[in-house]
Amino acid sequence: MVLPKEFNEPRPVSWFPDSTDLVFVEWSEGNEHARSIWKLSILGGSPQKLMDDAYEAAVSPDGSRIAFVRGAVGVSGYCRLDLDCRYALGSEIWTMGPDGAEPRKILEANAEDHYGPPAWSSDGHYIVYVRLHGTAATNQFFIETRSLQTGKSAVIYSEPRFNREAEMLNWQPVVCWTRDGRLLNPV
Repeated sequence: MVLPKEFNEPRPVSWFPDSTDLVFVEWSEGNEHARSIWKLSILGGSPQKLMDDAYEAAVSPDGSRIAFVRGAVGVSGYCRLDLDCRYALGSEIWTMGPDGAEPRKILEANAEDHYGPPAWSSDGHYIVYVRLHGTAATNQFFIETRSLQTGKSAVIYSEPRFNREAEMLNWQPVVCWTRDGRLLNPV
């Protein structure tokens, strides 16, 4: 599979359930703050741009929605060594249809919160994400779920080890939801 040469740094992030379509994130050349989400069929054809100012996409289990992060003010949406993590995470979580239509804002952070990449529950009714709450006095990481039916969020885990030096991380805070309902958070 060959991408057109104008793609600078494509990064695959999620597969559709049929295993023939791939979602990837592209950084605009010369501007590592400009990200967009694209869809590509491994069977051929041209890539399809789904959304600008978007990254860290996750396709729902039935392929009907894509959850993603927007609004990072940091470098490429990553937490990197010696980079303040609050500026690398997003300020919003959205969903959209598989073709980029029907975008819906799911969460919007206040000035003290930022979100990590979303993941889907196996039934597609919830998303899970990492939230960094940072103030001048303290920083805390939380793993939270959000019901897409009711719009209610719930903290399901807060690990004090995540909070140490939370501003200067050398890892991307991410959480995965397995098909059997377990949550995984690599550290």
